[in-house]
Amino acid sequence: MGRKVGKYVIDACALIAFLRVSGEQEAKELIQNIIKLPIHFIWTLDVPFLETVGKYKTSFRISYADAFVLALAEREDASIISTDYHEFAAIEETGKLKFYWLRKKSSS
Repeated sequence: MGRKVGKYVIDACALIAFLRVSGEQEAKELIQNIIKLPIHFIWTLDVPFLETVGKYKTSFRISYADAFVLALAEREDASIISTDYHEFAAIEETGKLKFYWLRKKSSS
């Protein structure tokens, strides 16, 4: 029996830390390789989703892009892969969303 793969939303910082490319050609090749992976891309937005984005943006001191990450994770019941403790620490403490940290938390 196959193992079920969980759902994850990857924020930009995690993607950059994980993939580390340089140059336009390498970036284009990387995108083409990512498209071939078993990844579900979300291309549509609706009003309830945007309202959830607004909820996170106004409730926490986070960037607009990070509010989209949180809203998508909530909608898809997915874990968030990130490196941004300072952005997401308060949200993690609520226990409403699950996080997977690519880097260990710094002690400072």
